[in-house]
Amino acid sequence: MPIGSAFHLLAGLRAASIAIGLLAGTASAQPAPATAQTAPGSVRGAWKIVQARTEPILDQRNARLELGADGRLGGHTSCNTLSASYTLDGAQIHIGPIVTTRMACSPLRLEQEDRILTALEAAVTAIVRADGLLEIRDSDGRGLLRAIRFETAQSADPVEGAPQPDAWPVVGQQGIIKIVIVPTDAMRDRAAYEREIAAVCQPDQSCFINFYSNSSGAPLSVPLPDSIASEATAVFRRSVKQAGEFFRWSCRLGLPEGDCF
Repeated sequence: MPIGSAFHLLAGLRAASIAIGLLAGTASAQPAPATAQTAPGSVRGAWKIVQARTEPILDQRNARLELGADGRLGGHTSCNTLSASYTLDGAQIHIGPIVTTRMACSPLRLEQEDRILTALEAAVTAIVRADGLLEIRDSDGRGLLRAIRFETAQSADPVEGAPQPDAWPVVGQQGIIKIVIVPTDAMRDRAAYEREIAAVCQPDQSCFINFYSNSSGAPLSVPLPDSIASEATAVFRRSVKQAGEFFRWSCRLGLPEGDCF
């Protein structure tokens, strides 16, 4: 079924609140399976916050968490810096009283800050899933916050002459939808999609992307050749007007996602 007709911007993104559930996945319904967990120590490090309280973080420029090996939690809410102490016991996490700065911010950033802080205050477990996402949950197993790990290259100054990851080809646009070609070895790498979305989409602006692979090596053009059009991998939709955002996989990839197209 063609992607354009399947989504139709999901009736003006009125279904964004449902589709955002993709980001929350089944996190709000039941705890993640044990196979999705990694060693508790792996939650330490720097993370970019992409979701809090089942809603996406629309301003992701500064939203981050830093879980230090010294038991200190730092970060930013996109409005204020934050700090606290934390302890880990297996997958269990306890975060102490959170202290923030007192900057004046836009309503959007204040709303995001409230969701981030209340999510951290209710945190009971923290795991890194098999797909690399940090997932923080409450005592009932409901998803509170999700984040992707900052790459070392993103948190340090670029080294002159060091190879940098190639950007995925942006073929062009069909209406307001950007067409992006995904390398075959990255088709199922959610973190790679997040990096590409951050590179293609401007913060605080609506952004619509259809992702495709090109296993046949067909020439890139818009409209897409049939061989590429049949290889959809994912879609991303962000509407500032509707305050909604979602990412959805193509069913053809056979990923264990309940809501694919």
